[in-house]
Amino acid sequence: MSSRQSGGERMSRASRLANLLAFIQAQTGAAGIEALDYQPLSGGAIQENDGLDVRLEGGSLPGEHRFVVRSDAAATLSQSLRRWQEYQVLEVAHAAGVQVPRPYWSSRDPQVIGADFYIMQRAAGSADARKLARDDGLTRTQRSALVFEVGQNLARLHQVPCTPDCLPFLARAEGAPAQQRLDEYRHALDGLSTVYPAIELALRVLQDHAPQDSSRVLCHGDFRAGNYMVENGRLTAVLDWEFASWSDPNEDLGWMCARSWRFGHPEREVGGIGDKPDFFAGYQSVSGREIDPLVVSWWELIASVRWAIIAHEQAQRHLSGQQVSLELALTGRMLPEIQRDLMLHLRDFLALSGDASVSLTDRPLAVRHGERPWAEYVDHPDGIELLQVARQALLEDVLPALPPGQRYNARMVANAMAIARRELEWGAGLRQARHDRVQAFCRVHDIAPASLRGLARHIRHADGVAASLAPLCALVDELLELELALSNPGRTQLA
Repeated sequence: MSSRQSGGERMSRASRLANLLAFIQAQTGAAGIEALDYQPLSGGAIQENDGLDVRLEGGSLPGEHRFVVRSDAAATLSQSLRRWQEYQVLEVAHAAGVQVPRPYWSSRDPQVIGADFYIMQRAAGSADARKLARDDGLTRTQRSALVFEVGQNLARLHQVPCTPDCLPFLARAEGAPAQQRLDEYRHALDGLSTVYPAIELALRVLQDHAPQDSSRVLCHGDFRAGNYMVENGRLTAVLDWEFASWSDPNEDLGWMCARSWRFGHPEREVGGIGDKPDFFAGYQSVSGREIDPLVVSWWELIASVRWAIIAHEQAQRHLSGQQVSLELALTGRMLPEIQRDLMLHLRDFLALSGDASVSLTDRPLAVRHGERPWAEYVDHPDGIELLQVARQALLEDVLPALPPGQRYNARMVANAMAIARRELEWGAGLRQARHDRVQAFCRVHDIAPASLRGLARHIRHADGVAASLAPLCALVDELLELELALSNPGRTQLA
């Protein structure tokens, strides 16, 4: 169910391959070239990646080579670099000693494959973050060594200073990067079609504690598990440089440690793989810079804000028809879970900063399911029952018979069916409960209009919000509990 399948090909696979072979032969001066393998690679929700294995006769690169062809997708995010720009970032990172695939060539000629692209070395290993997080084959010592190595590579990248002649296409804003991000995310939030009180609350706290450091270095922008390759417990390549920027180095540190990227292992704060002390020690061994845990925590919190906005935009790519994709649609249904992570980061940050006014408390759901008054009129399996039995058949009968490369898609289909079933069964009751809770809170606290939008406006602009953080956090928790009951019931208890 990839976006590539739904978006359609810009030219045939055969034509793309023929043009790529001609391009590589011209770049290397080879007397002959033979394609050994050419197929789409997994991952790449924003860009497209193809594996291309070739045999070259003569020229500058004789012999067999495994390449990756990385090209623009049919629809991209506005924040994403173009492929020729990403290629230049990769060149700079490679020169700085970061463990990256060797960059070979880039092209902006649409006649080759119909889009900007570049070609790089194909690294060994896997970038599957969930597999890496749950890999029982990695010992504690190996996990410690891996996150230490990851920290070292990030520090090497951050040794690239912001100078006028280095990557001039990257924006060079003045002032503190933290304030720049706050302004960007507020602007992005204002352009969204949905109101998110949890994000507004986080931005209000972040503004009150924003770091003032204005130093800037080259940052990856999406440095996390899933964007680097590992083989036998060793880092083999850092990938996906499309969000690179000049920013505070703590932005990469915070993004790496954010809860959203722990893949089912929240106790391992570094990508679900290892621990912060090892990660920070690796970073400091190269940078020589002392890390401030409070500043990193600030960037962890804003990482959840950023990821929530990206998830909303990804869903809109699907809803607008630009890129119809089940994966993008399901990303939109992750927003309650992302906001739950945001609230946990908010409490962590407040506790680290010495503010204990907001405590972490368990709270049962106000409503777990809705009434089904129409049930007595139905004498055959209704839509809810059909979705349930179809999902069961998919998981128990179809999934085991599928080739490994298709099982992820089948699980996405099963996940979508489960959400749809809960939506039909409980959706009306849960949404009414959310509406009633917001109305009651607004009346008690004299907020007008008594609506979700009125609540968000109050959080952003009203005086004295810092003094009422506890009831606001409690309200947001309850609203997220109700949303999570639909999207991911496994996260309906604060933990």
